[in-house]
Order: sequence, then C-alpha cells, then structure tokens
Amino acid sequence: MICLLMFVPIVGPILGFYILFNTGTVIGAVSTAEGIPAVVGLAATFIPIGIIEFTAYSTAMAESVWLFRRGLQGLGLHELRNAGLLVLICAAVLLLGAALETALISIGA
Repeated sequence: MICLLMFVPIVGPILGFYILFNTGTVIGAVSTAEGIPAVVGLAATFIPIGIIEFTAYSTAMAESVWLFRRGLQGLGLHELRNAGLLVLICAAVLLLGAALETALISIGA
C-alpha cells in the first residue's frame, strides 16, 4: 500500500522520501540500542531485502514524476497505461522481496 501511494503525482515522492528517512532513522536507533555501528545495521538490513524494496519504491516515485509531467503535456491518459503496468511490476517485485524475507526469517538468517 505504501508503494502504491508513491505513484501519486507530486505527493508520492514527498511521501516516499519521508518514509525512507524514517526507515533509516529506525534502523539507526535499533542499531545503536543493540550496540552495533549504524552502518553495519543498515548494510545488514539493506543488502538482502532493501535493494529489492528500494527498486520498487524508486520506480513508483519516478512514475509519479512522469505522470505529472505527461499530465502537463496533455498525455496523462496514455501515461496511465504505463503506470498500471508499473504498479503490477512493483507489486511483483515486492512480493518477491516478501517471499525472500520470509525465507530468510524461517531459516534464522
């Protein structure tokens, strides 16, 4: 649902950057509380799952910008078709990330 909100023109990228900032803040706080360097905590979180999620989120924010730009050019309806396709792609990527995260948790990694 969060990724879907990032597709909204103008509001999507602002919301996306806010979410990414808060995620980094929480990872830093948990790392500090556990006594490990924040960079290590970020790398441990980001490398396996974060790259997949970041790909979906950045795609959604980029399409948000394109929707706005194409709307100003009068081609908004054509771009909605592309947005629908990208929503499906992002959903598939996030589903893959969720499956990988579930597998990593179940094996105790």
